[in-house]
Amino acid sequence: MSPTPSASTERVVDWLPFHFLNALYVSTPLPQDIAGLHAAPYVIRTDDVRRKRLWSVTERLHSALQEVGCDTRQREPHPPAAPAPGPPHTTDRLTPADRYDALRWTASGARGRPECLDAGGHMRRHPCGRRLASRGCSSRTHGEAVMAELFAPIEPYEHGLLDVGDGNRIYWETSGNPEGKAALCVHGGPGSGGRRGSRRMFDPEIYRIVVFDQRGCGESRPHASDPGVSLDANTTDHLIADMERLREHLNIERWLLHGGSWGSTLILAYAERYPERVREVVIVGVTMTRPQETGWLYRGVGRLLPGPWEAFRDALPEADRGGNLVAAYNQLLNSPDDATRYKAARDWCAWEDAVIAHEVLGHPGSYSDRADDALMAFARICAHYFANDAWIEDGRLLRDAHRLAGIPAVLIHGRLDLGSPLTTAWELSKAWPDAELKVIDDSGHTGSRAMRDATLEAIARFSTSGR
Repeated sequence: MSPTPSASTERVVDWLPFHFLNALYVSTPLPQDIAGLHAAPYVIRTDDVRRKRLWSVTERLHSALQEVGCDTRQREPHPPAAPAPGPPHTTDRLTPADRYDALRWTASGARGRPECLDAGGHMRRHPCGRRLASRGCSSRTHGEAVMAELFAPIEPYEHGLLDVGDGNRIYWETSGNPEGKAALCVHGGPGSGGRRGSRRMFDPEIYRIVVFDQRGCGESRPHASDPGVSLDANTTDHLIADMERLREHLNIERWLLHGGSWGSTLILAYAERYPERVREVVIVGVTMTRPQETGWLYRGVGRLLPGPWEAFRDALPEADRGGNLVAAYNQLLNSPDDATRYKAARDWCAWEDAVIAHEVLGHPGSYSDRADDALMAFARICAHYFANDAWIEDGRLLRDAHRLAGIPAVLIHGRLDLGSPLTTAWELSKAWPDAELKVIDDSGHTGSRAMRDATLEAIARFSTSGR
């Protein structure tokens, strides 16, 4: 009889690749011939993702493997192995290059003992002093894939509201090293507001981390949840100008830009206009907000999700269901009637959540999981931008990618992203020779641990360049 699932339950499958487990999430049948799929050991941990779903998957996996004669019994710990090569175990202050090398070492995995443990079985520390966490390791098992932790939570040392004109003041904050390398976090949506947790992607001893809320959302004022607030002065050009004004206000010469989803579009638009102000770029979830991308997200992908899409469409007046759905929602979200506006906002976010519902390694349900004011601002700003194609000429960002020459970049994109298919990231990487494309097989739009690791590695890599 199988044990009762708990947060500490582990099952070892000594030869199973992680992407093979991912196939079970989408109900892909086990292949007939699996004898040759040898790979590094992995531990499937019920506390790594949503427990109930993962427990179901591991039980299915356990049964299927037993049927083909594979041994899935829990293993006893091996005796300690000789120390594996790697960076010194020290908490001394290191150079940025040392930190990058250490992160690469912990991410790559060495054969033998789990890298989160030393030869005596004690928790090893990252050379920066942080404890290592391992996706494939525990005190009882010997996996190989090691995951560096996020940096510790920190608070901003400075913040404010910057007057950007048109009656708008945008919220900004800085944290980390005041003399460090500047990095700007560009949030998605549009209208999501800057995620304060994004600070933890950066080494606070190396980076001066800037987070801001775009017009109308987050802590910026006035807030788009108020129907009396006009969005006429809330366009892509306005946001580009706001970013440049913020750079000048903070006396920053050049900065690294990090963001994704809508933030990707805004980063590209800013970088193509001010390439001399951009040092590097790290994008997670590549978009360019072309009409074809918006059309796919709000109509085309409905072929894969017919039920939720019909609910999204049928929430509109019957006369609007055959036309531009985004434009129709934009009208409802600006209705003078409170009930009409909030129903439209909830219906909009329900559809967004349907598109990411399969992303069990990410954050399903995250669009609707907002306070009423934040939900209203998000839906209203999204519809405002997408109904107007973000005021970006179709294909312009791709056509002008030559202006990004000399700016190193890492483009990280999830293969399972239904709403923003990989095609956009692929096309951009071909037009931008200085950009490296990393495709994360187990990730959708809302990420996964593998996507987070790739992002941490990219940001750590760029910490070694000039400030």
